[in-house]
Amino acid sequence: MPRITCWQSQISNAKRAVLYYSLAMRVLVLITAVVCAGCSKKPDRAPVQEERVYVSDEDGGNVVVVSTSNDSIVARVAVGKRPRGLRISPDGTRLFVALSGLPKAAPGADESKLPPADPGADGVGIVDLASLKLVRKLPAGRDPEVVDVTADGKRLWVSNEDAAQASLVDIEAGQVLRQVPVGKRSSTSPTRRTTRSRSSTATPASW
Repeated sequence: MPRITCWQSQISNAKRAVLYYSLAMRVLVLITAVVCAGCSKKPDRAPVQEERVYVSDEDGGNVVVVSTSNDSIVARVAVGKRPRGLRISPDGTRLFVALSGLPKAAPGADESKLPPADPGADGVGIVDLASLKLVRKLPAGRDPEVVDVTADGKRLWVSNEDAAQASLVDIEAGQVLRQVPVGKRSSTSPTRRTTRSRSSTATPASW
């Protein structure tokens, strides 16, 4: 009889042990499932950055903004007379545009038959790339052809084609610091009429 009691006690304890073990396992499985579900969740994808190309429309007085994802025109930004050279600021927020008030003419053209020059149209326009609006125009000497920006984004070098010189411009002050004679038909670099960048905060590329 005592053996029977002992055996029953062992069975009862075994059942309780199995019950406790099963409860612990259930909790463990639940925790594991939650953790694994979190691990298997796919991370949010980074937003696709749109690459844009900026083209100077010399005859139309605009900068044409083109999306390379579908080759469509995003905007036409009115900037002034004869936009030519383009350069994006180092931080990718602004576009500098060389503007000229001289009438367009082929080499060797009879200047007496050309329209009068408009010196007030000369300068470097600044386009805000977030709003795609012309926000400012800087003096930059006579007949700006090509523009380049210093690495710190504070100054511009501008080639003045008709004046045969290069002008150094302080962007914040909005004034020409110095002008350097360089010879006929000056150019700080090969003519840039197209430049590109990626939107958002990506570092722009240009040529």
